[in-house]
Amino acid sequence: MSNKFIIKTFGCKTNQIESEYIKELLKNNGYIEVNMHSDADFCIVNSCTVTQTADKKVLGFINNIKKKNKNMKIIAVGCSKNPNIDIVLGNSEKFKILEHINKIKYKEVSNIFEENKFEEFIVNQVSRTRATIKIEDGCNNRCSYCIIPFARGKVRSNKVENIINQINILENNGYSEIILTGIHIGQWGMDFGSTLNDLLINIEKTNIKQYRLGSLTPNEINDDFFRIVSKSQKFCPHFHLSIQSLCDKTLKNMNRHYKSEDVINLIEKIKIIFPNAFIGCDIIVGFPDETVEDFNVTYNNIKKSKLSKVHVFPYSTRENTIASKMKNQINQKDKIERVKFIKDLSDVKHISFLNENIGKTAKIIIEPNKNGEYYKGISDNYINILCDERFDGIKNAKFEKIIEDKILVKVL
Repeated sequence: MSNKFIIKTFGCKTNQIESEYIKELLKNNGYIEVNMHSDADFCIVNSCTVTQTADKKVLGFINNIKKKNKNMKIIAVGCSKNPNIDIVLGNSEKFKILEHINKIKYKEVSNIFEENKFEEFIVNQVSRTRATIKIEDGCNNRCSYCIIPFARGKVRSNKVENIINQINILENNGYSEIILTGIHIGQWGMDFGSTLNDLLINIEKTNIKQYRLGSLTPNEINDDFFRIVSKSQKFCPHFHLSIQSLCDKTLKNMNRHYKSEDVINLIEKIKIIFPNAFIGCDIIVGFPDETVEDFNVTYNNIKKSKLSKVHVFPYSTRENTIASKMKNQINQKDKIERVKFIKDLSDVKHISFLNENIGKTAKIIIEPNKNGEYYKGISDNYINILCDERFDGIKNAKFEKIIEDKILVKVL
């Protein structure tokens, strides 16, 4: 097999980071990245299996590129498993891709639950002004609807020293912000007797100007966490909560270990400590046995909460999960209708959040290249901003005017 490759990434930030590493690894070993599938000798598909829709997208992509270049070999890494490809690498094998790249034959995915070690890697360059660091892989929860633990395995955490080393490299390369991500970052360190709070204490000692956290589960945010971040000059007041439902009956059926009241109280506490914080969340609608009354409970709890935005998606049946065998499955029409209700509510809440910030100040970072009339960027409290001034690093700015889903700012 020749050495020209192309890489396609589906799914979350974790997959995106891993693709950057794979790309860098191949380039450092003499492989050449190309932009056209017709020019590639092999295509690496880093995929996701969170929903049936995700699986269909991956399969459709593979079928399409195979039609364009029949001689191109397909190497699939990540979550998705599909026999219509040349090599399938499990999550425990993706960083050993060089060992497999010349073995173009179908390979079964290894037993991910036997993996105990976090595959350490450093991405020295990313394409944005902010850099993302993967701090852990896997999940020890067993939510009734989720297939991710079977694809990603149990929690394996990146060591503190490796994370701090990555932060120092990125800071030395001019990055002002790092984002901590993973499959379940709230469980970081539990495989060697540590906690996310311990990691944050170490990050506070670095020279990085600010850091942002990926998705957190509500029952993993405790008083020690708030004691650390409330005193921090580096922590970005941006929370993304993996809630999934705000109806107690549905939460129990999902095997989520908290109640809707716990979430509402947590959101209130966040807003007391960080009045301008962005608080987003994930919500699944149309879960098995979710009645109209159950959905309305979730809807009304979202409405009365101080959430800033909601990422909503319909329940997707994943084979061999507990939820796939539950009675009273919801039809697709009702799922789509419920998604629309939550999306419309989310739009209202997000505009309200933007309006609340007009006249206030925040720290901002901008992208290096001008896009139209303005530079685009982001605030520490996760507002997409427009700015007519170019600068490096982080500056304070005042929110002045809403333009669609962004705010025009004035640098102070």
